[in-house]
Amino acid sequence: MTDAFCLLETILYEPGQDEADGNPEGFYLLDLHIARLLKAAQDFHAANEDIFPNVPTAHELIEALNNHVATTTTTTTEPSPLPLRVRLLLDLDGKVNIEHTELSGSGGYELLDAAAAADDAKLINVILDSQPIPCPDDPFLLHKTTRREVYEAARQRTGCDWHPEKDEPFDVVLWNTERQVTETSIANIAVRMKTNECWLWKTPRLDCGLLPGTFREWLIQDKQVEEGIITVDDLIHAQKHGDPIICFNSVRKAYPVRLLIRSNHSTEEGV
Repeated sequence: MTDAFCLLETILYEPGQDEADGNPEGFYLLDLHIARLLKAAQDFHAANEDIFPNVPTAHELIEALNNHVATTTTTTTEPSPLPLRVRLLLDLDGKVNIEHTELSGSGGYELLDAAAAADDAKLINVILDSQPIPCPDDPFLLHKTTRREVYEAARQRTGCDWHPEKDEPFDVVLWNTERQVTETSIANIAVRMKTNECWLWKTPRLDCGLLPGTFREWLIQDKQVEEGIITVDDLIHAQKHGDPIICFNSVRKAYPVRLLIRSNHSTEEGV
């Protein structure tokens, strides 16, 4: 676990947005991002005292982020009017590095709206992985880091492409040895399911083996989704019966997806 890696938070920066919009300093869900980063550093340090011995405070991290975007300029030397994808990295010694890229838009749905998801024609293709994740309690699945071998291997196995053609998958849905859905390579996931005669949005529980996404946490706090178990068969059933499936993270926010079902995705045999 001591091979070099960094803790990572990918944060949406929206110029002109303020705390009233849930964006302190213009950074979307900033408090949740900072809290997650500091908890990850604490957990890794508890397992190995040689790493993350000195970690910046929340105030120092926020100050570093503000200083970074304040010096971000375009060719006209004016602050960028576009949203930014900001990468906040913390190395094993506790040193901070910040990077960014410009975004052309502000992401997907702010709120998880079933009707909008069901009616949206711009469905993004996802596909089930062909094998389970190797270890649901892997700390590199439970914390966001630059070590992404599990995710990249799953994408490669299933032929995912960041710029897919019409029938190609954009992202891969991971699942564990109990055939419980966990997450995708870049997002959390939820399915609109019927429970006790009520329709609700369900997202996998953390003990299934997944990253506690900040947008996921916000949706749970806002009582828009509930944690539960979603099996591989549940996901296939939802796609076949037209029940909405949505992925979400704090940069893209929520967006509807279509599960591509291939011949080896059987409800009677293991995928």
